[in-house]
Amino acid sequence: MTINPLELSPVQRYLERLHTELLSITDGEVANYIPELTHADPAWLGLALVTVDGHVYQSGDSRQPFTIQSISKAITYGKALEDRGMGMYLDVVLNHVGYESKLFEDKPDWFHRKGTITDWSSREQLETHDVHGLPDLDQSKPEVYDYLLAASSSWLSLPGLTGFRLDAVKHIGAAFWSRYNRDLAKRAGPEFRLLGELYDGNPELLATAMREQGFHELFDFPLHFAMVDVFCKGASPETLAATLSLDRLYPDPSRLITFADNSVLDVDVPRAGGKPQPFKEAFDGLKGRA
Repeated sequence: MTINPLELSPVQRYLERLHTELLSITDGEVANYIPELTHADPAWLGLALVTVDGHVYQSGDSRQPFTIQSISKAITYGKALEDRGMGMYLDVVLNHVGYESKLFEDKPDWFHRKGTITDWSSREQLETHDVHGLPDLDQSKPEVYDYLLAASSSWLSLPGLTGFRLDAVKHIGAAFWSRYNRDLAKRAGPEFRLLGELYDGNPELLATAMREQGFHELFDFPLHFAMVDVFCKGASPETLAATLSLDRLYPDPSRLITFADNSVLDVDVPRAGGKPQPFKEAFDGLKGRA
């Protein structure tokens, strides 16, 4: 007699027990606002769980095809990029959760709970206090680290995925980034890219992060701030020249990502009097930067 090892697993036994408990629930009605949804049999109930190393546990009607609706958009978009030789970066936030996140309610000890940042020059506050009130995770706790790494790894099979854009880098300690980027790179492979959003105008700080914390690329905030000063605020072009001269600090300045704006900044066209021309001039001038 052949015994399937999955049948002996506590995970498999749990899914079987959960399926039995939930099968008796018959409340509600099948959704009808989309025609395809009306084809579903309300008696269907399937459970499936896939671990980060590929083990599949399932119970009930887990192999029953069903319409996935809008979930398909991310998969389709990724596949379209892949077919065209393009890729995408997934925005990954490891510093905090949303204002009404259930995780904050279920795992209160996973958070620093020190209140909102009041002193933006304090490294301790930047790394342990809430950014604009968003609950700040304590990544030094082993269970929090394991959760974040597992959640990140679950996205690695997404079609067309080139890398992660890692949010709020300055709000998590360097030790975390060194470990996380190393561990994730082992799981994702050598071609996977880690792009850090280190919101700071200090080139020395960015150079250290690139050299010691495992980021493949970083957004070039020092150049961004210099561009705003020169093209929007009338500063001397020497400001731009001085910033570009500091590219020598980086192990590879070609891994800096030049940009005009991003999600954490105001749109800069209004800073330029509502005229996009200064930014056209800025990027024309930066074409061919090594």
